Amino acid sequence: MAQNRIPALKQGQRALALALLLLPLLVVYFVVIAPYRQLLADKRERIADLTFQLERLRRTTSREPLWKKRLQSLKEAQRRNHHYLTGTTTALASAELQEHLREIIHQAGGEITSTQVLATKPDGAFSKISVRIRFSTDTPSLREILHGIESDQPLLQIESMNIRPLRGRRRSRKTRKIIPVDKLNVDMVVAGYMATPGS
Repeated sequence: MAQNRIPALKQGQRALALALLLLPLLVVYFVVIAPYRQLLADKRERIADLTFQLERLRRTTSREPLWKKRLQSLKEAQRRNHHYLTGTTTALASAELQEHLREIIHQAGGEITSTQVLATKPDGAFSKISVRIRFSTDTPSLREILHGIESDQPLLQIESMNIRPLRGRRRSRKTRKIIPVDKLNVDMVVAGYMATPGS
């Protein structure tokens, strides 16, 4: 029986020796090698992400001339656009608006009493230029003036309008009869837009 114990003890000692040998190897693997391998995997993944981003940026920069050309064509189209006032400053745009209104009113036979430039209001990529204008005219001419303002270029909008009839009579030169005067005093605010510089 004693002989049977010796081989059993030797087998237990062998297992213990083997465990003691494997234990430092396992500790070295889990403390040093496994974290190092994880670090390498993380670095490879980071390199792959950065390579993808770099490639995407290279593709984007290769299309830069195309985008510059498109931007230039849009700027040219905006310059040719007659929907807006063309003045480069608000003062020039206000003068352009006043001249445009003066031309419409005189062509229709109206007489301008006064004009006043109102405060410029920013509206996104545009500046709203408003002018208060007072004039006298008759009813058919007022229709022509309103049509000219609403349908002509640049695009204008009438923000407010006050019409007062002038009551009175005058004597006809030919027939010497008294005829009623068909005159109207008109006070209106007209607005147009100009592109904001730098937009």
